[in-house]
Amino acid sequence: MKILGLLLFLVLSVPADAEDTPRATLPSTKVHVQIIDQATGEPVSAMLAVTVGNERRHVFHPTNGRVRSFYSMQDFADGIEVDDAETWISEPMLVAGTGNGRLSPAYDVGSSIANWTETVQFRVPPSFVFPLGKGAWRMPVYRGPEYIYEENPFSMDGRADISKTIELKRWINMSEEGWWSGDTHVHHPTETRGQRNFLMAFAKAVDLHVVSVLEMGHHLGTDFPQKGFGREHRENDGNTWVVSGQEDPRANFGHVVGLNISGIARVANEDIGHRYDHYDLAFSALHEQPGALVGLAHFAFNGSLLSRGVHMHMTTGDIDFVELLQMNKMNREQYYDFLNLGFRIAVAAGSDVPWGGIIGEVRTYVHTGPSLDIDTWYRNLGEGRSFVTNGPMLTMTVDDEMPGSVINLSAGEEVTIRALARGHASTGVPDVLEIVANGEVIEQVTNPGGKETVEANVTIAPDQSTWVAAYVKATNPSKPHVTYHPIPVQDVMAHTSPVYLTIDGEPTWSKKHAPAVIRRQIDALTALRKEFADAKSVREKGILERIDNALAFYEDLGRTIQSGKASKGYLDLFRGNRKPARTKN
Repeated sequence: MKILGLLLFLVLSVPADAEDTPRATLPSTKVHVQIIDQATGEPVSAMLAVTVGNERRHVFHPTNGRVRSFYSMQDFADGIEVDDAETWISEPMLVAGTGNGRLSPAYDVGSSIANWTETVQFRVPPSFVFPLGKGAWRMPVYRGPEYIYEENPFSMDGRADISKTIELKRWINMSEEGWWSGDTHVHHPTETRGQRNFLMAFAKAVDLHVVSVLEMGHHLGTDFPQKGFGREHRENDGNTWVVSGQEDPRANFGHVVGLNISGIARVANEDIGHRYDHYDLAFSALHEQPGALVGLAHFAFNGSLLSRGVHMHMTTGDIDFVELLQMNKMNREQYYDFLNLGFRIAVAAGSDVPWGGIIGEVRTYVHTGPSLDIDTWYRNLGEGRSFVTNGPMLTMTVDDEMPGSVINLSAGEEVTIRALARGHASTGVPDVLEIVANGEVIEQVTNPGGKETVEANVTIAPDQSTWVAAYVKATNPSKPHVTYHPIPVQDVMAHTSPVYLTIDGEPTWSKKHAPAVIRRQIDALTALRKEFADAKSVREKGILERIDNALAFYEDLGRTIQSGKASKGYLDLFRGNRKPARTKN
């Protein structure tokens, strides 16, 4: 079934002034463009827009002079084919307000890229020829958050062709520090070579290393079909990888992501009506696959009914990561709640293209060292050696140990926490850097002088097990064209996964905050239980059983934390070991 038939409410409507509108006559003059990486001298592809002076209404397509024509959701569902990725120029991707007050449905305000103020971007090869006539023009280029954003103004007299070389400058190279970027949530078929070329070309244009492309399930089947799963179906070109996964289940209790899978894990067709809402069955099936990870999609804003299911899902002990950052939104409060109950959960970020703007607009950075081994990338993501960002770079160590580490201490033993936030004036300098322990800010550094590097250092001597993480908010440097259609300023931010400091083997729950957190989980589950109190079907009875199991889990956890004595079952769970499912069916 076509995806638009299933998800009509999310169709991207193209406003009237954005249809294919040919110019009356193409200019006889052209600009010959070459894009190179300044540091290496190598030609590189990128994302680009061409506009008239400082006006942002009309963005011209370089091959035929049309005014804005967008990829649609259906294009992505059917699969976009690219024969020659080296020379291919894409249709524009809508990444911001369209100029008449309408926005991409995934973004209630602003742009999908925090510091980008054009309405669209399209992918261009390292060299191309653009028909342009007399006038003042701008050619802003985007190649990911590690590159300096420049608007590249130029003029043409309309009498002769010109040549323009754009030298892209890095302000940082995270892979040289062992950090490799990825997008954990992309949708597109991979059945044909041309479809895989499309994904690979886009990843290279935005300097993204790992694309997790997800087959998307629902009650009636799946969309965005993949060629296959597992090692033999991974695609790579140097340090750029396309790896298939799944977003399934997607039902009444949120959406689930399975990464690095060897086969799609899905309730049997004959049981879909009865079992599809029994999410722990999918969790178990995914974790039976070596190296597979399970995450909660849209956690950044509790979207797609996740608010109904997150309280149950966490109690299974099967959640490796949450999408903490997505669509320029970050759900710190609820993330801290679950950390304060003792769970070890990594952070990830995914664009959800085509519902997002472009691949890699938010990023998951994972540390694997000087080289990118794809198995290590996914394993280290699961272990929490990660941070997420839509602009600034953020690293943190505790006694030189990076996020995801577990440090065993004696009560009162000192450790030193160091956080380093870095940005650039064109993409956002750090504004506020925070070190957070058990949900409380223990060190905050502001940056009134607008420095591009901000450090925070603090020494603590915890008397109980504690988790520690870092967060930075950066200043968005965007200056939208206010006389036409101002694009609201977006938050620019980053967050690390935690380091876990354990004392006497006790989980890193917060005895101070856990009782209130548990009460919130119980209240939410109690309200949900009323919906299934008169359960009659297999589906409803199974949901009710899972609600009751989750309620019992939180009540038992509350008593355990209050007594100060953790049972072996809890120690296994909060040490990252899987526990058997408590449901009978």
